[in-house]
Amino acid sequence: MNDEELYELIPLVALHALPADELDEAEAAIGSDPLMRAELDQMRALVASLDDASDVTPPSDLRQRILDIVAVTPQLDHAPPEAKRPELTIVEGTAHSGPLPQATAPRRPRSQWLGLSAAAAVCALVAGMVAWFALGGSPSESEQIAEVMDSSVAQTVMLDDGRVQGIRIVYSPTTGDAVLVGEGLPEPGDDRDYQLWYVEGTSPVSAGVFRPDDDGSVEQLIEDFEVDGNEFAVTEEPAGGSEAPTSDPIATSF
Repeated sequence: MNDEELYELIPLVALHALPADELDEAEAAIGSDPLMRAELDQMRALVASLDDASDVTPPSDLRQRILDIVAVTPQLDHAPPEAKRPELTIVEGTAHSGPLPQATAPRRPRSQWLGLSAAAAVCALVAGMVAWFALGGSPSESEQIAEVMDSSVAQTVMLDDGRVQGIRIVYSPTTGDAVLVGEGLPEPGDDRDYQLWYVEGTSPVSAGVFRPDDDGSVEQLIEDFEVDGNEFAVTEEPAGGSEAPTSDPIATSF
């Protein structure tokens, strides 16, 4: 594998977009060259900054799309131009007597300039995808709640047995999500929270911790809700919740 081929692999190595065996081989070869290693470090830093911007899962076809871009992106076939000769401002009594030295910029190896347009295209793709997911690709929690509450096939489970009334779960079979809804809930206290439990048999499983607003209302999203075969209960627990219920239920669906 020559230098030009290695430079074209730099963006793919930075994105881990190669099979494991090819990735190890390319990374070792790139790491043996200081210039290529520096290029890879810069690319990885860019990828890391984009990754920090949004915690999202990339599409399954990302690798193939990157490979397609690299395959069709034209490469530079010449080295970068020499730096222009700077203009000289002459101050009386200090003029240079003789030819001025030619100012030149350090030149990268020709192969280092090959593949940079592909790298830029790859970075543009990744940046665009991160922005898409962060700004509109994934629905916000409020949008997910609205989708559940507005669903024409939504199902409601009432937790109306207990000393606290007004708690219900609205579930959407379409999205698989649910919304815990309550009105008029008393304040549990600064060091206490409410906790919702799936109850199947004798082994309750936590479905999340919640607190009502100042007016006693709550509207909390529960993703990947498991409704089949379960009953539900709410208890008061120490702030942050418990691994298992530590008090009697204040509301149940049974």
